[in-house]
Amino acid sequence: MTPADTSGHDAISTPLPWQRDAWEGLTALAENDRLPHALLVSGEEGTGRRRFVTALSRYLLCQAPVQGSNCGQCKTCLLSQGNGHSDWRWVGPAGKARGVGIDQIRDVIRFSAQTSALGRYKILVIHPADGMTLAAANAFLKCLEEPAENTLILLITRSPAGVPATIRSRCQHVRLPAPAYEPALTWLAMLSGDRQLAKSALAAADGIPLQADLLLRVDGALDQAEAQEQMFSRLFDGEGEPTDVATMLSGMDPGAAVSGLLVRLHRHLRELPCDELRGQRAHALFALDSRLRDLQRAIAGGATPQKELLGAALASELAGILGSGPSRC
Repeated sequence: MTPADTSGHDAISTPLPWQRDAWEGLTALAENDRLPHALLVSGEEGTGRRRFVTALSRYLLCQAPVQGSNCGQCKTCLLSQGNGHSDWRWVGPAGKARGVGIDQIRDVIRFSAQTSALGRYKILVIHPADGMTLAAANAFLKCLEEPAENTLILLITRSPAGVPATIRSRCQHVRLPAPAYEPALTWLAMLSGDRQLAKSALAAADGIPLQADLLLRVDGALDQAEAQEQMFSRLFDGEGEPTDVATMLSGMDPGAAVSGLLVRLHRHLRELPCDELRGQRAHALFALDSRLRDLQRAIAGGATPQKELLGAALASELAGILGSGPSRC
């Protein structure tokens, strides 16, 4: 990621309703000048980690916060709404790289040593924090061990265990909760104006509210997701044709194809009887889940797999696993 990834925000950035407790705790610390120099922000996919970090960054950079949010009107808010705020830096996988490399961390060290251009905080965001190479993580320790004045480091991760212990131990951990069903549904219904439609989107997104919001915003996305769910269900029930699934996946954006398959795979694993969870098929499905997550991170980092080959490979592997039948422990 580059600083340009901070562009495209609304004038005022706010946390999601289920993040309110974490938000109020951190803003209270900031108001009393007691904010730690480094925060490790974790949470499940689709629960709003980036949104939380964006809102916190813009609140801290704002020259005149109003009622716990950035004002949306001052010079720093206008700069952070676009991509022109020199005191706000996002770092993530560059190009087709899968992780954050040593050269990027060297740039981070130089950034942290600079004086704030606008006289308030300098904010450094690394996402995903568990994506740093070993050399990058070792070099990054310098920023944590010798924190620069008025510099806040925000590390975002889905998996805190994937962040080296030497880094975790030097950060305050902020765990963002996954929303309960009713708060997520209420939020979606407020955005869409249609509670029943919000229910359908939340079901299609496997309870992930931001994914459901995306389904509601993109024309035809919800209908497509429901059709995909039916096809995946038939395949997982042993009734679908792998060629049909391959055709469907090949016609999708690679990122959407992987995300959709992960949603259905997770649902299937949750529904497995306990005596099958240690079986050979479940083991193969968990291994597939790990590979899909790696692929998802690679695509987010700029990888561009060929759609037809990806669709055929995923459908073939899934059919091969499911065709083996349940294996009892």
